[in-house]
Amino acid sequence: MFGFKSIDIENDSKERFILAFSFTLLALIALFICFALHINNPFWAAISVFALSATSSTPILYKFWRRFVGTVVGAILAVIFVLLFANGGFFALILLICLSAVIFYFSKRLSENYLLLFIAVHLVFLGSAMIIDPSISYSLVEERILTNSIGIALITLFTLIVFQLNGYKKPIIKPYQKSEALYYAINISLSTFFAILIWLAFNIPGGVINIAITIIVIAEINYDQILIKSANRFFGCIIGVICGLSALILSSYSLVLLFIIFVITCTCFIYYHLHHPKHGYAGLQAAVAFSITAFPTLYPATSFVDGLYRALGIFLGICIVSVIHFIHVHIIRKIIGN
Repeated sequence: MFGFKSIDIENDSKERFILAFSFTLLALIALFICFALHINNPFWAAISVFALSATSSTPILYKFWRRFVGTVVGAILAVIFVLLFANGGFFALILLICLSAVIFYFSKRLSENYLLLFIAVHLVFLGSAMIIDPSISYSLVEERILTNSIGIALITLFTLIVFQLNGYKKPIIKPYQKSEALYYAINISLSTFFAILIWLAFNIPGGVINIAITIIVIAEINYDQILIKSANRFFGCIIGVICGLSALILSSYSLVLLFIIFVITCTCFIYYHLHHPKHGYAGLQAAVAFSITAFPTLYPATSFVDGLYRALGIFLGICIVSVIHFIHVHIIRKIIGN
């Protein structure tokens, strides 16, 4: 192996910047592969690269196969569920949320947190999308698995080549108490239920994906953690959408400019993500929002509505989680005397 001097480069800003630039180039390669394969949601591949980016090989090697297996298993479970309850309508949605709640509960009780979380995420958002709109069913599942596989394969190969691997140590994950895991599962389930109702009522494009995933990401048992994650996710998204829109305007002169701006801007976003442990998540979200705004379909976008819908979905997800948490803490706990 060759490249970086050790597994961790926490104290070297120059190497962090090189890493950020490298991850952004990998995301760009992932986009080009999706363009070549005529995949309609190419940004998912770039998101997979950004989501796994880290200054250490340990979290990448820990997450890569869990993310892949979680995506595939969750997608397969979603397809099986829809085949069994294709005509279940609203009852099928309730049953789907209950099933995912069980997986969310055990994701906080068992050591395989990341794997179970990804299974539950894909079960609930792919399953609900297929129940409500069967016409997109199998193409959505196929593209989700394929794009995730492309992004995961690229960043894993990069990690194995560039980092000097001195062994791999599995991160120690402290399980939640039963009551905490139960609250977490209930919070996510109720929030997801209301997210689906909002999606059905207002027909928000991409609503179930943006709202539900926001809920799953920011849901915690501690309100301060919810606030920090919510702020990072929302403001990072707004910055990414603004930068993506600016890139689209400039790309009207030359399409090449879009890709150049993508590399420069997302390198800065990912560098911030790698550099700031507490608020770096905002940088990651900015890179994700830029990708969605600029590359929502097979062909580079000429509008920014996809990015705005993502921002709206994130905002609604934050509101739903905050309301459910407030009700639980300030009303339900007082009623039951806890």
